[in-house]
Amino acid sequence: MLNLDGSANTTIFSRLGAGPNSTVSALAVHPANGFTTNYSGRIVIGGYFTQVNGTNRSRIARLNPDGSLDASFNPGAGADNPVLSIAIQPDQKIIIAGDFTTVNGTTRNRIARLNADGTVDVTFNPGQGAGGTIRSVVIDSTGTNIYIAGDFNAYDGVPQNHVARLRSNGALDTSGFISPTDPTSGADARVRGLALDPAGNLVLVGDFSSVGGNTGQVRVGRLLPNGTADASFAASADNSVLAVAVDVQTNIIIGGDFAAVNGLNRTRIARLLPSGQLDASINFGTGPNNFVATLALEPVTNGVITIAGGFTQVDGSSRA
Repeated sequence: MLNLDGSANTTIFSRLGAGPNSTVSALAVHPANGFTTNYSGRIVIGGYFTQVNGTNRSRIARLNPDGSLDASFNPGAGADNPVLSIAIQPDQKIIIAGDFTTVNGTTRNRIARLNADGTVDVTFNPGQGAGGTIRSVVIDSTGTNIYIAGDFNAYDGVPQNHVARLRSNGALDTSGFISPTDPTSGADARVRGLALDPAGNLVLVGDFSSVGGNTGQVRVGRLLPNGTADASFAASADNSVLAVAVDVQTNIIIGGDFAAVNGLNRTRIARLLPSGQLDASINFGTGPNNFVATLALEPVTNGVITIAGGFTQVDGSSRA
């Protein structure tokens, strides 16, 4: 855990110990809430691990703010394959998504919801679930709409091109967000990341060359709340975009393995204006020397951008 100035925080995670025994690919922090049991600051992690600090936790676990394992969260047998994305609802229930097919012995194809104690929430029923890996899940501020994206082309047996919107009970939203009959609806290839902007538009990044039939959205796209491509938005990257975040001014920060954005040099990280134009007011220099896998904005000021990935340098400075 790092402080805002980049120095190591030796108080938080002071009891992490050996930590997870394999890769952590997703995490989410419980927000402050007014519930009787306050989980604020506890950190849900997902990934490829099977143990945390010597205790069995199959691909999903929760840590206390000091890094110790939260024993009040017990997912039992956990997920049978990697958890790649996590989102926490306003009511503290936890959506997990990835490449699994069971969670604690219950069939859940690539998406499930857990109660705050780690048990499977049986009121969330995805049916057949996603027909391929889910790489990103986000929830709107009300907890009503759940957005997923990834490698799939169907959800619960209904055609959905790499993006879908679910109702709060796990069922596909059939009100017309992604048309099951329009082959151009959604994205034409893998979507790797999602972010909601303040207006409720869905920003998506990945490996695609069009969104909703709009070929002006290449590896970066934006859908309106009705699921159609936002015709006012145009952006492109020359290689995979792996991560995205939107700040309070609706600027879009992207990270990945690209070398150019909108035809201009931007190495693996860039910021776009709400229109999709490159934001020339921010300069990341030579950028990271390898891919950016994930990024986050500091929640108070939205001014600090934290990135992680395969790099060892950023703009020539060592950052392993």
